[in-house]
Amino acid sequence: MMKKYLLLGVLFIEVTNHKSVSKFLNLVSHDYASSHEYLYSNGSGNFFISEIYLKSTDDYDRGFEQVSYLYKQYRAKHKEDTTPLYRNFRMDLWKFWNWRRYLLSKCYRLPYREEIPQEYLADGSYKIDY
Repeated sequence: MMKKYLLLGVLFIEVTNHKSVSKFLNLVSHDYASSHEYLYSNGSGNFFISEIYLKSTDDYDRGFEQVSYLYKQYRAKHKEDTTPLYRNFRMDLWKFWNWRRYLLSKCYRLPYREEIPQEYLADGSYKIDY
């Protein structure tokens, strides 16, 4: 009997982590109105940028590749700044329908830092020095 419930639980998690089901659950849970903004900064606070993950995107890392590229450009120009890139958004582990994204997306491999950069502007834009 226990194996049956375990199997049903694993099957439920697998089904809810399918991309279309996960997107629907994010929409229903108000996690994404039309998009979701991911914030990044480095340890010194001299570099910060946002990435917008669009609902229609099937590739989790499409926006993160651009963030990574811009950070590499910044590091090439500012060799004295050796602080790592942090993600300023958390993983909500209770949202089991996002577990696939948490496991497969490269942005979640970055260390987490709760602090949002002070230079975040009211209109949602960022100053990027690269």
